Amino acid sequence: MANESPAAFYEIMVTDEIFQEIADCTNIFAENEISNKESSRLIKIHQWIPTNHSEIKKFFGLIMFMGIVKLPRLTDYWSKDAILSHPFLERIMSRDRFQTILQMLHFSVDDETNKTDPSHYTRKLLDALNSNFAKYFSPAEDLFIQKGPLLFCGKDTQTKLPKRTRLVKLCSAPGYVCKVGLFVRKNVGAMNDILVNTVMTLCSDRLNKGHTLYTDDCLTNVDLARKLLENETHLVGYLRKHRLQPPMEVTGAKLEAGSFIARESYDGITVMKLREKEVSLLLSTKHSAQFASKCTKSGKNVIKPQIIIDYEKAEEAVHLCDKIAETSSTCTLLEPMKWYKKLAIDLLLNIAVVNALTLYKSMTNKNIQIVDFRKELVVYLCQKNTNDQEEETTMAEPTLEAIKHKLIKKVGPVRLNRRTCHQCYKDKTKVMGRMLAKNRSPKVATYCENCPNKPFLCLTCFNKTHC
Repeated sequence: MANESPAAFYEIMVTDEIFQEIADCTNIFAENEISNKESSRLIKIHQWIPTNHSEIKKFFGLIMFMGIVKLPRLTDYWSKDAILSHPFLERIMSRDRFQTILQMLHFSVDDETNKTDPSHYTRKLLDALNSNFAKYFSPAEDLFIQKGPLLFCGKDTQTKLPKRTRLVKLCSAPGYVCKVGLFVRKNVGAMNDILVNTVMTLCSDRLNKGHTLYTDDCLTNVDLARKLLENETHLVGYLRKHRLQPPMEVTGAKLEAGSFIARESYDGITVMKLREKEVSLLLSTKHSAQFASKCTKSGKNVIKPQIIIDYEKAEEAVHLCDKIAETSSTCTLLEPMKWYKKLAIDLLLNIAVVNALTLYKSMTNKNIQIVDFRKELVVYLCQKNTNDQEEETTMAEPTLEAIKHKLIKKVGPVRLNRRTCHQCYKDKTKVMGRMLAKNRSPKVATYCENCPNKPFLCLTCFNKTHC
């Protein structure tokens, strides 16, 4: 793939089968919502048209475009204003269609049978992406597990305890995400077991291969270190002092500035407490209490524990991955939505893009900025698929630009044919309500013959909506 385009690398990360699965789940969810009378009264989906994988690709392409071109409101992307208007979006998809797909977007078909498990919403998507991530990249010796921000917080219907869901990523240099998982916390008392099971599940494909696993203070504990040692995998990370497994001789020691204390167990687990500017508690199954010199950015040589030096080196892969993802990321206007939709968008348009960019740079030896890489992907996602051309024509909505509109005066006496201007009434209803808008909107005898329902319009509104 030395001569392939960015779209080819993204296509092996997110295949057409994944987009087709999203389209199928979205159609099933929309049909269920339409059949639900209570939901159908609140949601304007009575004219829902089934989508396909080609339109879903365009939908995600528009979200990626919104991450590159920032506007204050979502509706501004389809504005007729000369400053805010973007003809690119209008050619791809209408505003109403975009909002309808966003409202119906779904990734699972088993909602009723998995009400107590929040992870089912994106489980199939996670499995498909993880399979593709592992297929084309061989990670380095050092791996870093990062615990992401809180995605979901609710209560378990059975235990009534808080249930929290977070994203955890297994990263490798030079900024590649090898695997993604969900950390679901259901029981406060079994917190230690949940942490161990989450890490062991995430690293199941990397065990017994001589890797060194670096974790933050949220995931590091002695039980996890012993589990990994049984599978020939090292663990290095910061440790929280309230964890009860480390020796109290180390965690409870009072140190002066520049001093440290360390103890090593019979099975090779080293716990070190160090006081520099701050007090740090470290755990490692790979190091002992040895120190080494490190050159800082200012050119000074400082003496640090070898545990910290190796930890900071492995952490650079995560920082690079996050830095690339934050640059020109997805649209921030989509924040007020369901947590699993935000997670899926992050997986498809951030993590998968960063992995595709990493492979592209390593295979082609070309240095490309993430913004330019995303621009290439927007063109790929929004392009017209010739295989689905017939299907798209049947589901495409007629656009106003494709029709030649003409303002016509209704035949007959004006005083009998006058009606309220449809657009003026619509605009004023948002500001002053229906009663005042009905009285203050002008009445005209002209209408647009080619518009659906032939609405009555004044000359100003006709030019505003059709020119």
